Amino acid sequence: MLKFRKTFLLLIAFGLLLLSGLVLADETSSTHFFRQVVYNHVSPHLPLRGIYEISAETAQKSPHYIFKLNSRKQLVEVINNHPITWKSHPLTHIGADKIVFNYNQSEEVRTFYNRENQPVANIRGVYKEVYAYDANGFKCSLNFYDQNGQPTESNWKIARYIWEKQQGLVIERRYNLNGELAKISPYFDFLITGIKYNDQGLPMAHYNLNEVLEITENYWGVASYQDKYDQNGNHIEYAYYNKANQLTPSAAGFAIGRKTYDLYGNVIKEEYLDKNSQHLRAVTFQYNENGLLNK
Repeated sequence: MLKFRKTFLLLIAFGLLLLSGLVLADETSSTHFFRQVVYNHVSPHLPLRGIYEISAETAQKSPHYIFKLNSRKQLVEVINNHPITWKSHPLTHIGADKIVFNYNQSEEVRTFYNRENQPVANIRGVYKEVYAYDANGFKCSLNFYDQNGQPTESNWKIARYIWEKQQGLVIERRYNLNGELAKISPYFDFLITGIKYNDQGLPMAHYNLNEVLEITENYWGVASYQDKYDQNGNHIEYAYYNKANQLTPSAAGFAIGRKTYDLYGNVIKEEYLDKNSQHLRAVTFQYNENGLLNK
């Protein structure tokens, strides 16, 4: 009997070891290299996606991102080898030199590291992001944490995002640590918002909503901003609209922004137009032989 018990315990231990090995082996099952990530100025609800995939050999000579996936096609690590060479805000950039992803049954946990593999705050000013998913796999919330694992606010004074589906939109509410509704950003006074996605899962429109989820204008007359992407995933246009879905000037004085890209997905021109699609001004960008933006 004692011999049988020892054998049984050994089998359990061996099984756990094998299971552990399977989990470890599953951590990274594929690695991909991308020149760019899909531009996001809408919400952290959008998934992180790479575009302009390249080989490992090409990546050695070009700015790039490394995406590591497990066997379930979930991200386990993203390495940023694409230096920030122009102004970014807390939604348009991945936020650190490296992101590590961990999962349990209902959560995705992202932590952030520098090139020395030390924990750091990301571009939003937080050390950990915890995304929750409902039983249907819908991303329904995001909470921010500091270096001590305590709830914290981002540099946009947001501590928590809540998402739900209604009326064909993803309804977004943001809260500070006091539980008060927070603006989408310090310089854009949308409170409750609704995100509309296209068939490719890219954002088409972001609406400003009132308490009963009706489209409403903010104080300078903007009720939504709407986006267009090309077949490569490049963000080629964003425009501002009033409640009647007519073009209207933004606080910056233009109604439409249009971008032109080179063969590698780098923005080479951004043009600004008025509500009649008339040219106001433009900015151009040039890159060196290594794909880095010339200052």
